[in-house]
Amino acid sequence: MANHDDPVRICEECGKTVKHSDRPKRAISSFLKMRFCSMQCKNTNFGRTLRKIYPARVCEYCGGFYQKGKTQGITTFKIQKFCSAECRAKGQKYNSGPDSPHWKGGREQRKRDGKHLTWAKRVKERDDYTCHNCGKRGGDLHSHHVLSWIGHPDSRYDVSNGQTLCVPCHAEEHRKLVIASGEFGESCKMPIPSEVPKGKRVETIPKGSTP
Repeated sequence: MANHDDPVRICEECGKTVKHSDRPKRAISSFLKMRFCSMQCKNTNFGRTLRKIYPARVCEYCGGFYQKGKTQGITTFKIQKFCSAECRAKGQKYNSGPDSPHWKGGREQRKRDGKHLTWAKRVKERDDYTCHNCGKRGGDLHSHHVLSWIGHPDSRYDVSNGQTLCVPCHAEEHRKLVIASGEFGESCKMPIPSEVPKGKRVETIPKGSTP
C-alpha cells in the first residue's frame, strides 16, 4: 500500500523506485515531476530520443555515420556535412571551386598593379583631390569606377570613367549598386562623371598649364 506521506517515483529508464525520503532536499512539487532516478538515466534516455528524432547522417568525406550532439543546435546539425573537423578540412576541398554546386564560373580578381595605381592617381589629380559627391578635399580618398570593373573591361583604365570619392561616399555608391543590381558591380550602368550633375567636379588641368 502506497505511503502518501512518502511518495515514490519510478525511473522511466531503468525502472528503479525512488522515494521522496531518499531526496529530502527536493521539494514535493519538483519530486512529483521527476522522470529519472539519476543524470545517467536521463542522459541515456535523452540520447535515445535524439537518435529517433534525428537519425544518423553519413559523412560526405569518409562515409561514416555521426549523430547530433547533445548541445548541438538543430539547424547546425541539419547543415552539417562531415563527422569531424579532420573530415571537414579534407572534404571541403571537394566542395570548392568548379566542383561546388554554388560555382558561378569564377570572377576576375582586380590586381592592384602599377597600371591601376597610375589610373587612380590620375583620377585624383584631375579632381584636385576632392570628393565628387560631398566636396571634401584631401584626406583618405578612393578612385571609384563609375562603369564597373568587371562589367566594362575596356574602361578600366579610362580616366573619364573614374570618380574621386571619400571613404563614406565610396561605400554609399557601392551600397546603391548592391540594392539596384542584387549583385555587386555586374549591372552597373551609371553615367560617366561628366554626365553626373550631383556634387562638385574639377575638370582636368592640362599639362603645362597653371590652375
